Amino acid sequence: MKLNRIGLVLASLLVGANASSAFAEVKAGESYVEMGDWRYTPILDTNRAGQPVSGFLGLLSPAVSVGGNITAIWYSRDAAGAWTSKAWIAEDEWKVIESIKAASGISSVYDSNWAAWGPKSLSATPSGQTAALYEKGFLVGDPVGDFARQSEQFNDVVEFLKDAGYPTAVVKFEKENLEQCEPNYVLNWMSSVATVTESNVKTEASVSSAMSALACGWDWLWPHWTWTTVPAPAWGPTAPASTTPGDWTWKEYGLYPLSSTGYCAYEYAVTQTRTRTRVRSYLGEGTATCDETQTQSCTYRMECLHDAGGSNGSCPTTPTCSTTPTGPTCTESAWSSCW
Repeated sequence: MKLNRIGLVLASLLVGANASSAFAEVKAGESYVEMGDWRYTPILDTNRAGQPVSGFLGLLSPAVSVGGNITAIWYSRDAAGAWTSKAWIAEDEWKVIESIKAASGISSVYDSNWAAWGPKSLSATPSGQTAALYEKGFLVGDPVGDFARQSEQFNDVVEFLKDAGYPTAVVKFEKENLEQCEPNYVLNWMSSVATVTESNVKTEASVSSAMSALACGWDWLWPHWTWTTVPAPAWGPTAPASTTPGDWTWKEYGLYPLSSTGYCAYEYAVTQTRTRTRVRSYLGEGTATCDETQTQSCTYRMECLHDAGGSNGSCPTTPTCSTTPTGPTCTESAWSSCW
């Protein structure tokens, strides 16, 4: 499912029939985000109306863990929206999961929802470690971390220490970047996307709303959608010009070239709209359909001889002649966008 090292995956996992419940509870979500070498499982508190995501458990791929690296981070959001983080060092992922389950009252019926890198051991028990407060790559209070966070080479320092087996974590959205996008911003964005993917209403509008707050140049975070476009129908025949003078609009007064003969020009516009359907396939999340529209505007022109002077040749507001109109001249608008 992973597209690349910095891809984002919104994948639906299967959940047992007994995993659904009508009462309020805390549970592991059915969707997850894979970013770099980390997988993030949303933790949902159904007591929180509108903002059910109370946190994320980030698990580092064991394939890239070295020595005493930080291998699990629990990002927790309180009811007021403030984030705090705790981390485990070189700990088995299922021991961490069991610790969070115990602390949050999450049932084992949701075990298949956790985006772990390996299967659960039948003897998995909560971790013996006490999770330590964590901030941007390091445990809180680590003097090396305090120094690194002040360094202009923060990204390089963290990468070097991680590869050396130091208790640190290389987290994509915690790195320094040109836009100075704060980690909490990305966590809130991930929460919005998770809320949509966990709901039963995965419409284009709901996903677009969740995505609309994304900024900071994080283009690599956008989910990988696939568009399929149903061809638009051809334009229908252009309607003829109206024969009712009141339907025409005065456009200009002018003189014919090399002549003192004036004219009053009028225009009559006709429009038509066509619609095409676009189907967007969500990676692991089904499809959504929306309609895009395009407008064609066609203009007819009529010129009536008029020799009167004064402002604008003192043209009447509507044509007074029965000259055959010219045209139409047609232009097309851009397609409206589903996104």
